[in-house]
Amino acid sequence: MDIAERRRHDSLAEDALVTSELEARLRDLTGRLGTLRRRVASASGAIGRATVRAASDDGEVTVTVDLSGAVVGIEFGPAIRSMRETDLAAMVVAVYGRAVAQASRLAADLGACVRDAALPGGDPACPPLA
Repeated sequence: MDIAERRRHDSLAEDALVTSELEARLRDLTGRLGTLRRRVASASGAIGRATVRAASDDGEVTVTVDLSGAVVGIEFGPAIRSMRETDLAAMVVAVYGRAVAQASRLAADLGACVRDAALPGGDPACPPLA
Protein backbone atom coordinates (compact mmCIF):
# COMPACT_ATOMS: atom_id res chain seq x y z
CA MET A 1 0.00 0.00 0.00
CA ASP A 2 1.52 3.29 -1.04
CA ILE A 3 1.37 6.50 1.02
CA ALA A 4 -1.62 7.94 -0.84
CA GLU A 5 -3.62 4.73 -0.38
CA ARG A 6 -2.64 4.59 3.28
CA ARG A 7 -3.83 8.18 3.81
CA ARG A 8 -7.14 7.43 2.08
CA HIS A 9 -7.56 4.31 4.22
CA ASP A 10 -6.73 6.23 7.42
CA SER A 11 -9.09 9.03 6.40
CA LEU A 12 -11.93 6.58 5.77
CA ALA A 13 -11.29 4.87 9.11
CA GLU A 14 -11.31 8.25 10.88
CA ASP A 15 -14.52 9.22 9.07
CA ALA A 16 -16.14 5.94 10.14
CA LEU A 17 -15.12 6.57 13.76
CA VAL A 18 -16.48 10.12 13.70
CA THR A 19 -19.69 8.90 12.06
CA SER A 20 -20.07 6.20 14.70
CA GLU A 21 -19.57 8.73 17.50
CA LEU A 22 -22.06 11.13 15.91
CA GLU A 23 -24.62 8.35 15.51
CA ALA A 24 -24.22 7.42 19.19
CA ARG A 25 -24.69 11.04 20.24
CA LEU A 26 -27.72 11.35 17.96
CA ARG A 27 -29.27 8.22 19.54
CA ASP A 28 -28.64 9.67 22.99
CA LEU A 29 -30.17 13.03 22.04
CA THR A 30 -33.14 11.32 20.42
CA GLY A 31 -33.72 9.36 23.61
CA ARG A 32 -33.47 12.54 25.71
CA LEU A 33 -35.92 14.29 23.40
CA GLY A 34 -38.40 11.44 23.82
CA THR A 35 -38.00 11.64 27.60
CA LEU A 36 -38.47 15.40 27.50
CA ARG A 37 -41.61 15.09 25.36
CA ARG A 38 -43.10 12.55 27.75
CA ARG A 39 -42.15 14.69 30.74
CA VAL A 40 -43.71 17.81 29.23
CA ALA A 41 -46.91 15.92 28.43
CA SER A 42 -47.01 14.50 31.95
CA ALA A 43 -46.31 17.87 33.56
CA SER A 44 -48.91 19.58 31.36
CA GLY A 45 -51.52 17.07 32.43
CA ALA A 46 -50.48 17.34 36.06
CA ILE A 47 -50.62 21.12 35.94
CA GLY A 48 -54.10 20.98 34.45
CA ARG A 49 -55.34 18.64 37.20
CA ALA A 50 -53.39 19.80 40.24
CA THR A 51 -54.96 21.73 43.05
CA VAL A 52 -53.62 23.00 46.35
CA ARG A 53 -55.54 23.38 49.61
CA ALA A 54 -54.58 25.74 52.39
CA ALA A 55 -56.36 26.25 55.69
CA SER A 56 -56.43 28.91 58.37
CA ASP A 57 -54.61 28.08 61.59
CA ASP A 58 -57.90 27.29 63.32
CA GLY A 59 -59.21 25.31 60.33
CA GLU A 60 -62.28 27.51 59.94
CA VAL A 61 -61.41 28.61 56.39
CA THR A 62 -60.03 26.34 53.66
CA VAL A 63 -59.24 27.60 50.16
CA THR A 64 -58.47 25.35 47.19
CA VAL A 65 -56.78 26.79 44.09
CA ASP A 66 -55.49 25.39 40.82
CA LEU A 67 -51.90 26.03 39.75
CA SER A 68 -52.86 29.24 38.01
CA GLY A 69 -54.15 30.58 41.33
CA ALA A 70 -57.83 30.37 40.41
CA VAL A 71 -60.08 29.53 43.34
CA VAL A 72 -61.80 26.18 42.84
CA GLY A 73 -63.28 25.92 46.32
CA ILE A 74 -63.77 27.63 49.67
CA GLU A 75 -64.96 25.86 52.79
CA PHE A 76 -66.01 27.40 56.07
CA GLY A 77 -66.25 25.95 59.55
CA PRO A 78 -69.14 26.66 61.92
CA ALA A 79 -67.23 29.23 63.99
CA ILE A 80 -67.31 31.76 61.16
CA ARG A 81 -70.90 32.60 62.09
CA SER A 82 -69.63 34.52 65.08
CA MET A 83 -66.86 36.35 63.18
CA ARG A 84 -67.02 39.92 61.98
CA GLU A 85 -67.25 40.15 58.20
CA THR A 86 -64.01 42.11 57.93
CA ASP A 87 -62.16 39.49 60.01
CA LEU A 88 -63.58 36.69 57.88
CA ALA A 89 -62.64 38.51 54.68
CA ALA A 90 -59.10 39.06 55.97
CA MET A 91 -58.83 35.37 56.87
CA VAL A 92 -60.03 34.27 53.43
CA VAL A 93 -57.53 36.59 51.72
CA ALA A 94 -54.69 35.32 53.95
CA VAL A 95 -55.53 31.66 53.32
CA TYR A 96 -55.88 32.35 49.61
CA GLY A 97 -52.37 33.86 49.66
CA ARG A 98 -51.00 30.70 51.31
CA ALA A 99 -52.70 28.49 48.74
CA VAL A 100 -51.36 30.56 45.83
CA ALA A 101 -47.83 30.44 47.28
CA GLN A 102 -48.05 26.64 47.57
CA ALA A 103 -49.43 26.38 44.04
CA SER A 104 -46.58 28.53 42.74
CA ARG A 105 -44.00 26.27 44.41
CA LEU A 106 -45.64 23.16 42.97
CA ALA A 107 -45.70 24.67 39.47
CA ALA A 108 -42.01 25.60 39.82
CA ASP A 109 -41.19 22.04 40.97
CA LEU A 110 -42.97 20.63 37.93
CA GLY A 111 -41.07 23.02 35.65
CA ALA A 112 -37.76 22.05 37.28
CA CYS A 113 -38.62 18.41 36.81
CA VAL A 114 -39.17 18.91 33.10
CA ARG A 115 -35.97 20.95 32.81
CA ASP A 116 -33.87 18.43 34.75
CA ALA A 117 -35.07 15.57 32.57
CA ALA A 118 -33.57 17.34 29.55
CA LEU A 119 -30.16 18.08 31.09
CA PRO A 120 -27.25 15.72 30.51
CA GLY A 121 -26.81 13.70 33.68
CA GLY A 122 -30.07 15.07 35.04
CA ASP A 123 -32.34 12.92 37.15
CA PRO A 124 -35.14 11.79 34.82
CA ALA A 125 -37.49 10.89 37.68
CA CYS A 126 -40.10 13.49 38.62
CA PRO A 127 -41.43 13.50 42.13
CA PRO A 128 -44.95 12.11 42.28
CA LEU A 129 -47.74 14.65 42.55
CA ALA A 130 -49.84 14.65 45.67
